[in-house]
Amino acid sequence: MAKIDRLFEAMLTNSASDLHIAEGQPPKYRIHGTVTPTSDPPLDGTMLGSMLSEICDPERWETFLNVGDLDFAYALG
Repeated sequence: MAKIDRLFEAMLTNSASDLHIAEGQPPKYRIHGTVTPTSDPPLDGTMLGSMLSEICDPERWETFLNVGDLDFAYALG
């Protein structure tokens, strides 16, 4: 199980449509159109890199490292 799966599972439990993650901020969910922060602590760059590189193919990860932004789909299971 990927580290980020815990956030996705909570996303499903909370009927969220999106997960927003950014360095220095806690994870946030979009629930019924409103972006709501979780009670998790802010994510640092190391944690973000660890979570995302685990589920992102190498080419897209390289794009993220060069551009600083990444938008992609991921399926649990």
